[in-house]
Amino acid sequence: MEISRRKDLKGVEVVAISGRVSGAEVPRLIAEFQAIGAGAGPAAPPRIVLEVSRLDNLPSAVVGSLLEAIRAIEAASGRLVLAGPQNALTVVLDRLGIGTLVTCFRSVDEAVKALAVPDASNSQ
Repeated sequence: MEISRRKDLKGVEVVAISGRVSGAEVPRLIAEFQAIGAGAGPAAPPRIVLEVSRLDNLPSAVVGSLLEAIRAIEAASGRLVLAGPQNALTVVLDRLGIGTLVTCFRSVDEAVKALAVPDASNSQ
């Protein structure tokens, strides 16, 4: 499993998770979701794209921490969305009742565009 983080020019954080999550890696992924949720704050509402197009699986042990991260981010007036989830992942999320709590986009670009804050200097 690989995890990378980057800030988009529009202030959106993109967290890319790829590969297969083995049982040994579950604590690492849970810690990543907890860090995302812990970073939420009302001063700068987090806008996070979780890029999962190359994620092979999402163990049920991790889903609870994903849900906690979503709730923490929403409590701070932020948003966490998924980009590129494969059908198998959306089925798992729907079966666990989480599919309705997170918005999914086909690509990172679509997700970033949806979360980007308009540039006030360009509006008239």
